[in-house]
Amino acid sequence: MPSRADVNFLLTAVKAKFINADQAKQIYEAHQAAEKRGEEPLIHQTASQLGLLDMAQTTKLQRMLVAVSDEGEPGPGGGGEKKTSKKKVTQIGDFKLQSKIGEGAMGVVYKATHMSTGHEVAIKVLLRKFQEDPKYVGRFKREYTNAGRLNHINIIEFHDAGQASKEQGGYFFFAMEYVDGYTLQEILDRDGLMPETEALRVGIEIGRALAHAHSLNIKHRDIKPDNIMISRTGDIKLTDLGLAKEELDSSVTQAGMTIGTPHYMSPEQARGMELDDRSDMYSLGATIYHLLTGRPPFEGKSAAIVMMKHIEEQLPSPQEINPNISDDICAVIGKMMAKAPEDRYPNCDEVVSDLERASQGLPPIGEPVPSAKSSMRMPALKPPAEPMPAPAPMPAPQPQATPQLQPEPQYAPQPPYAQEEAHDEPASSGPNSLVIAGMACVIVLLIALIVFLLLRSQSGG
Repeated sequence: MPSRADVNFLLTAVKAKFINADQAKQIYEAHQAAEKRGEEPLIHQTASQLGLLDMAQTTKLQRMLVAVSDEGEPGPGGGGEKKTSKKKVTQIGDFKLQSKIGEGAMGVVYKATHMSTGHEVAIKVLLRKFQEDPKYVGRFKREYTNAGRLNHINIIEFHDAGQASKEQGGYFFFAMEYVDGYTLQEILDRDGLMPETEALRVGIEIGRALAHAHSLNIKHRDIKPDNIMISRTGDIKLTDLGLAKEELDSSVTQAGMTIGTPHYMSPEQARGMELDDRSDMYSLGATIYHLLTGRPPFEGKSAAIVMMKHIEEQLPSPQEINPNISDDICAVIGKMMAKAPEDRYPNCDEVVSDLERASQGLPPIGEPVPSAKSSMRMPALKPPAEPMPAPAPMPAPQPQATPQLQPEPQYAPQPPYAQEEAHDEPASSGPNSLVIAGMACVIVLLIALIVFLLLRSQSGG
C-alpha cells in the first residue's frame, strides 16, 4: 500500500494545483499496482511516468514537503530557527550539526563536526515521515551499506551509520566525507558549459569510480551533474548512492523498475528493463555531453517525453551545438550512448582508456559503432568550396622574324569599328554617285550644244 508520505505528496500536488483529484487517484492506483508487482518506485516517479508531473513540479513539491516537515526534523539551534513545541535536535550520534547543506526526496544533509576528532563531515538524515516506512528505511540502509563497501578516491568516503538514540529523535543517519566545493550542475548553471580538457578529466575520474563500483556488483543508476562534485582543490567525487543496488539483490532488481533521472537515463532504464553496468556508462556519456554542450542530450516538457526520446530519437551530435568539440570525443560519446547496450563499450575501464587517448589528441581504439547501428546524428556536411578555375596557359612567346621590306599597300585595312562607320556613309562607288555623274554629263553636253549653236549663228550672220 502507498505510504502516508505518498498520500501527503499527492495531496500537496492537488493543493498546489499541479494535478486534480482524478489525476491523483490515477497516480495512486498505478503506484499501488506497481507495489503489488514487487516494484519499489517512489510516488513522484510513478507520477512522472504517467506524464502528470514534470521535473520542475516534482522538485517544488519536494521542497514544500521538506519545509512543512522541518519543524519535526533535526537542525542546529540558535538564531533564525522556527520556534516550535518540539526541541530541535542538534546532535546525531557523535556528530554535532552545524548547518543544512542539501535536501532531497528522502533526507536532509547537514554539515556536522565529529565530537571527538573535530573532523567536518556531511551527515544525511532520513526524514521523520519516512522513519517508520519499511520501504524508505530499506532504501536508506541500502545506501549506506553500499557506501561502506566502496573505497575509491573518486567516491565520497563513508564514515559511520546507524540510528540515533531516542533522546536524539531516533533518526536513521549516515556520515560521509564533507566536500567543500560545487556540484557539476552548479558549475553548469554558473558557466554554461565546461572546457573540453576539464570535461574529459571528469569523465576519466568518474569512469574509474564506476569501474570500481561495478567490480563489486554495484550500479549507481543515477549518474548526473547533480551527483558529481568538484572540491575547491580540484578533487572530483561521485556522490549519492541512494539508488545504487547490488546486482545479486533480487529484492530490488525486479523488471519494470524505472528509477533515475530522465535527462541522463539509458533507453533500457527508461523501458524498465533489467540493467547492467553499461546503463551507468550511458548516463556518464550523457553527462559528458551536457558538460561539453551546455545542455542535456534530450529535452522535453515532461519526464515521459524525455524518456521516449532516449528510446527512439537519434542523438544529435555534440558538434551540432558546439563545433569546437573534437571528432575523437564525439566518437567516444557516440559509443557510450549507443541505443543498444551491446553496441557500447564492454566496461568502464575501456571507456577510461579511450577518454585518456582523446585527452592526448589520439584516436579511440575501441571498435566504433557501425554506421548502420549508430544512434548519433552527425552535423550536416558543408558543401565543398568550388575549385577556382585554372588560369589559361599563357601562349608561348614566338620568335620574332627578321622584318622584310614590303611594298606599301594602296590602302590601309580598317579596324572593325571603322568598317561599321563606313556603312553609315554612302560609298563613292555606289549607285547614287553614278546617277549624279550621268546628270553632270548631260548638263555638260547641253551647255556645249548651246555654245555651238550660238557660235554658228554668229558666223552665219
